Amino acid sequence: IKTGSSCVNLSVSGSSAQDRFHGAYSEWAEWAPCSVSCGVGAQNRLRQCNNPLPANGGRHCAGSDLETRRCQGKPCPVDGNWSEWSLWEECSRTCGQGNRTRVRTCSNPSAQHGGRPCEGKAVEVIMCSVRPCPVAGNWGSWLPWSPCSETCGKGMQSRIRLCNNPPPAFDGPQCEGTDTQTQVCKERPCPVDGKWSPWVSWGACSVSCGGGTRQRTRLCASPTPQHSGRQCEGNDVHIDFCNSDPCPINGNWGPWSSWGSCSKTCNGGQMRRYRTCDNPRPANGGRACAGADTQIQRCIDGNWASWQPWGQCSASCGGGERTRVRLCNSPSSSNGGRSCPGDSTQLSRCNTQACPGKACH
Repeated sequence: IKTGSSCVNLSVSGSSAQDRFHGAYSEWAEWAPCSVSCGVGAQNRLRQCNNPLPANGGRHCAGSDLETRRCQGKPCPVDGNWSEWSLWEECSRTCGQGNRTRVRTCSNPSAQHGGRPCEGKAVEVIMCSVRPCPVAGNWGSWLPWSPCSETCGKGMQSRIRLCNNPPPAFDGPQCEGTDTQTQVCKERPCPVDGKWSPWVSWGACSVSCGGGTRQRTRLCASPTPQHSGRQCEGNDVHIDFCNSDPCPINGNWGPWSSWGSCSKTCNGGQMRRYRTCDNPRPANGGRACAGADTQIQRCIDGNWASWQPWGQCSASCGGGERTRVRLCNSPSSSNGGRSCPGDSTQLSRCNTQACPGKACH
């Protein structure tokens, strides 16, 4: 008996044998990675004969279990390679030393997709030499100035330069301009020696008699010494004697002597004192001392002035004391007169009444 894709065998007695299964493929698996990382490659995918597996004499799966297709990776790196060198160019200068160049390009092929660039130089340079170029002369630096023609004051000095930076060569032109410079130079100022101006007029004599001096002066200013020049020789002051006649000496009093004693011991009197014209004495026609040589004054006895008011009592009751004074100044004693007779102070009892509240014993 055939049922679907399986056949069932029945025995004579009516029982069935094992079922026979034909194999069938499962679904395709995912594609495998591309066989190359760049450029064109291949990739595969598989399927398995297990849906179901063939069994009991069933047929194997029909068809291939492998499928292949082309795959495209990223572009493969291309290493660069040089083109041929170009022809050499003409020399860069028409005279003297120049350069010739030739070039090549990294284009055979160009480096692509991460390929290595060309190694080496794209430009090659060689030196080339034609006839020497004319060299124009150029001035070197000025040399230092020569010493001044004078050691002081105003003089002249010069300096030169050489046409050597560089010197003219190969028919080049000479340096333009002068090779010499001259200028006025000023050294330190020349020394000027001092000379005296004329004497000025005599000054007044220091005294009118008895011998004095007078002087006159001159200045070292015609001219003044300058710039280490010599000073004037000699003195700038001339002193001469003058008015040598003796001077008249006017008399002058000496000091007063002490006062003498009073001529009376009371009721007034007189006292004297004296001086002499000897400090100095008059001489050489000088004037005598003016005034008297004697002074007289009256002796004055002292006299009391009135008593001053009583002072305050020393107690308000029970008996106290009070005082009063007088001064010996009406007039005061002077010029050897007597002092005032008697006392200058009086004492008196006061407030002799008994004090209230005190019993008598």
